[in-house]
Amino acid sequence: MQSLVDTTDTAGICILHLGRNVLLIKDKTGKWGIPKGHVKEGEGMLQAAIRETEEETDIILQPKAGSFHSGVKRAYLGKNNENGEFQIFRCNIEHQLVPVLSREHTQWKYFCLVNDCLPENLDKVVEKYLKQVKKECK
Repeated sequence: MQSLVDTTDTAGICILHLGRNVLLIKDKTGKWGIPKGHVKEGEGMLQAAIRETEEETDIILQPKAGSFHSGVKRAYLGKNNENGEFQIFRCNIEHQLVPVLSREHTQWKYFCLVNDCLPENLDKVVEKYLKQVKKECK
């Protein structure tokens, strides 16, 4: 099986419980973020975001709405630290999902956007996007 090459672009999914509690995962360096990773050559941004979410959390999401979520929708486009695109998708869930972390991550937690309780060591692009989401919660 041929291994696909990573591009400089990244994609991830912001999972929001009831539109106000965001699921974040912490990597081995101590940085918090959403499930995300590099887009492989020939792979679409959404496809990469769904794959990375499954790889990092064992949470399987589909682009269209399902029994427990609103569907995965394009939400934000920024630049990553490799000067590639960083596409964030958003998925609202009705019930908190419990991730099973990959070896890349050490912790997970739902953080409430309304109470300003986001972690300090948060990915800068994710932080910028979550500030926009927080405005929607008011």
